[in-house]
Amino acid sequence: MADADPGTVPAVESTADDIAAMRIRGAATIADA
Repeated sequence: MADADPGTVPAVESTADDIAAMRIRGAATIADA
């Protein structure tokens, strides 16, 4: 997510990237992430 807010926590940005790339799928798995 190259256009992420500079105040974004790196772990949140990484998780968002994983969801977008379908490395994390399913509501329960996304909620855990």
